[in-house]
Parts: sequence; C-alpha cells; structure tokens
Amino acid sequence: FITKNIAETLRCLELNKVSLSLSDVNLEFESGIELLSRLNDRSLEIPIIYITSSRDVSVAVNAIRSGAFDYINKNYQLDELLQKIESALLCYQREEPKLKGDHAEASFLGESPKILEVKKLAANISDTNVTVLITGASGTGKEVLAKYIHDSSLRKNEGFFAINCSSIPKELMESELFGHAKGSFTDAKTDRKGIFLEAHGGTIFLDEIGDMPIEMQSKLLRVLQEKKIKPVGENKAISIDTRVIAATNKDLKEAIANGTFREDLFYRLNVLPMQLPSVKERKEDLSILANHFLKMYSSKYNRSAVKRFSQKAMIEILAYDWPGNVRELGNSIERAVILCHGHEIKNLGFDNDDDSKSSPVIQSLKGAEKTYITEVLELTKWDVKEAAEIMDIGWRTLYRKMEVHSISKGYQ
Repeated sequence: FITKNIAETLRCLELNKVSLSLSDVNLEFESGIELLSRLNDRSLEIPIIYITSSRDVSVAVNAIRSGAFDYINKNYQLDELLQKIESALLCYQREEPKLKGDHAEASFLGESPKILEVKKLAANISDTNVTVLITGASGTGKEVLAKYIHDSSLRKNEGFFAINCSSIPKELMESELFGHAKGSFTDAKTDRKGIFLEAHGGTIFLDEIGDMPIEMQSKLLRVLQEKKIKPVGENKAISIDTRVIAATNKDLKEAIANGTFREDLFYRLNVLPMQLPSVKERKEDLSILANHFLKMYSSKYNRSAVKRFSQKAMIEILAYDWPGNVRELGNSIERAVILCHGHEIKNLGFDNDDDSKSSPVIQSLKGAEKTYITEVLELTKWDVKEAAEIMDIGWRTLYRKMEVHSISKGYQ
C-alpha cells in the first residue's frame, strides 16, 4: 500500500494486515516521526524503517529514540534496504517465542556483514547432517545458533539436547553421554540411556567442548567415527543416528599445542566451522538489538509505558564495547526497564560504578558525547540555540557541555 500522510497510513493499517512500514521522515505538512506515537496510541505494533535525505546525525538518534526499528538514507543501495527489511520482519515475526524464552534469541538479529554471513551459512547447511563447530566469545549466542541449525534441518521434528561439558563431573560424564547398565557402579540402580541415545534421530549440542577431559575425548572420537555407543557396564555397542554440534569459547588449536585437546577430535568436529562475532564486531546492530530488548522486557514486566531510550542512554549503548556481548546488553536493558519510571530509559546506569570517573566505559561515553555535540554544531554552523533544539536540551546546558568537553569553533 502507498499512502500520502499519517492519517491515511493509520486507516490502511487498521483495515489491512501489514507487516512493515517504510516512511519518509519529512512528510508533507507533518513529521514522519509522529507516526510512531500515533501507532502507540492505537496499540498498532509494526516495525518502521525511516527514509531520510538528511545527513543530520540527530535525525537517526531521534528516530531510534522514538522507537523506530531502523533508518536508511535516501541514497541507499537496494541490497541494503532489503537487508534492513529482512531483519525487521525476522524480529517481529519471532516476537512471541522470544518473550517466552530468554534474551539469547536476539543473537541472530541484525544486518551487519558478519551476522548475515552466519545466517547465510546456517541456511546453506539446513538440508545436511554435517558436524558443526561453533566458536565465539561467551554471550554471543552459540547455543541459539545450534538450535537454529537444528530447527532448520531435516531433524527438526526430533529432539535437541544441549549439554555443557564444563558442568559435568569427570567421573559422571561417560554415563551422562553414553548411558549405563544397572549395577555397573555403586549408584547405578537402574539402566540409563544417556544423552546420545536420547538424541537418536535428533541433535546433540556439546557446549564448552574445550573443557571435556582428555580421556573422554578419545571415547567421543570413537563414537563420531563408528556411529555407535557402548553404555558403561555393557559389552554390546548400540548404533545411533545423532547429529553433533559442538561449541567453545577457547582456542582449540592452542589447546592442541598444550596437549589438552586431541587434534584428531578437533578435525572430526571441525567439518564446518562457524564463528559468531562479538557485539564489538557488529556495532551497526546495536540499535536493532537494543530496541528488541526494550520491547521484549517492557512486555515481560508489564512496563508498557516504557517506549524509548533517551539520547544519553542511546549514546551509552552505542559507545560501550559490551564485553559480555548480547547477554550483557540484554541484562543491562532488562535492569533498566525494571527500574524505569516513565516513558523513557534515561541511562543504563554505568555511572553508578565506584570507579566511574576513570572507567573506560565512562570515558568512551564522554568521547561519544563530545563527537555528537561537535557534529551537530558543525551542521548548524555553530548556531548554539539551533543545535540545542536539535539535541532537545537547553542552550545553557549545551554551553556547559561545550565547556566541559573543551569544545570551541576551532575544535577538530
């Protein structure tokens, strides 16, 4: 549908099932940003991508603050627009499962080149049973990726079993993985199948594979080679049909060199390697992830009044490197939503740290604010009152910030 103004757009949305809206920021006689508040008034929730011809950095900030899914410049490439649309539809189509699960589901949201590469590779192996080794830092969503691969595969109607190799005592790991016969050891009062047999026909996800004891690695290697398991206390091997996806945040090649990981097992697992990027490597996805979490947690905790981030909060989000990755970002926004009173999250609470004055986080936020203020001033040809209006602060406040950051017309 093509509409000419907000009123016409609202009528269209109320009468038709629409999945996404593309809106110009500057409509005839009105601002396209107003569409968001009008949608909220009517409880109409669809992703909006704004199109703008302005190079004003405040346009992007105001659009995201108001609740837009994303924005794009009018000089966009078609592929760029299609990527943004795909990300928006993926986010909103999967909204209910995300609200029932944890925030890790958001790991796949975004349109940065690295996350798109992961999505494409995952889609390309959907009809195969290839063994996958997922690497990446903690909090990047390795189990989410493993589940996504399983749900896209021919095994999707069978079970997905996740096991953390670092959390199982060494003496119990063989029984946990391969099962045991009654009486095979002191506490073995009944037969037990084990995860590999439970996952027959489905997928087993071995998280933190780098922490598996070296003696268990040889037994796992044999299972992967022979497609058979032998429960503890049994003499007869049992054939299995179980796909294995493993993951680690360790450097397995370094572990091989140190003698803590078997080289032959590494190559058996590493048939198809997949590297999940850290949040620092996909900064362009931050606004998408942040707004997803805002929507998710405001619904989860019945904080429907919480609609947006303040300019300060958005600067915090974009400036911070998020060493805890998607998990840390989700936890921070969850906390901010719970503590928020009003419609707007004012900040993420970084400045509550005891060492906030010297914290690298705070220093990076100060640098981001200084850059933002300078760009707006240059855009307005150093008209302080106009710049203050764009940034939605008082002109006296802006003068104080300029003094704090040592910003003058000669600043480079």
